[in-house]
Amino acid sequence: MLDKQLGELVAQGRTADIHAWQDDQTVVKLYHDWFLRPWIEGEAERTRALQSLDFPIPKVGELIEVNGRNGLIMERVYGENMLALLKQRPELSANLAQRLAEMQIRMHALTDQPDIPEQHPKLAHKIREATALSDSLKTALLAKLEQMPIGRSVCHGDFHPGNVVVGPDGAGDVAVDWNDCTFGNPLADVARSTILFLGGITGNETPDPDFENLVRTCQAQYLDRYFELRGSGRDEYEQWLPIVAGARLSENITALEPWLLSEAAKINPS
Repeated sequence: MLDKQLGELVAQGRTADIHAWQDDQTVVKLYHDWFLRPWIEGEAERTRALQSLDFPIPKVGELIEVNGRNGLIMERVYGENMLALLKQRPELSANLAQRLAEMQIRMHALTDQPDIPEQHPKLAHKIREATALSDSLKTALLAKLEQMPIGRSVCHGDFHPGNVVVGPDGAGDVAVDWNDCTFGNPLADVARSTILFLGGITGNETPDPDFENLVRTCQAQYLDRYFELRGSGRDEYEQWLPIVAGARLSENITALEPWLLSEAAKINPS
């Protein structure tokens, strides 16, 4: 397919570029070559499975090809993501952190299982596939994972400020990029959010100490608000952090490997 309908570049991510498409109601998510078509098909299926939930999720359309690149048509979500807003207006840190936590609490209250992967097997697979992990550390992480409660909540799996769009003129916030969603333990999802939050300021070639401190502050505010609303579970959340860090190593992000390894090595098998 030619790119006659391909519009402005709306956003860029690790797996894809987002372009306007046809009209002001849709975008096309154009994936990089390394992101295989079966993975795209899986993302589309999972997102469709979630669309019936009482939660703000962009609608997903058909798979297409544009100039040799695989793409997925999606509903266009207007607004600015929370990470961009945090950069532009640091004084909003507490407000954005609170909204992020409240949105995740609402998500984790969704306990009717849609057709999405189970969390425990996915984490176990990722740990086994993480070549940076030693055999002994893999064994310890997998043993600890077996001990952890399974949970029965919808989990985003990639929930951080860059994946929540704040709507214009008071419109509601929308969570995007559901490729890593699972059904499982909400505290594992919170641990994943922390690893993503802090990983975003780790291993940068051109560090910005002021922004890094701002992100750490926002992450702490988010965590405090989440557990204020939940009321318990902080100890269990901390046990999930090494497991989730070890699983994240399967994604082969070289700049993060030393930090993720140090986090995974904090595993307490008892």
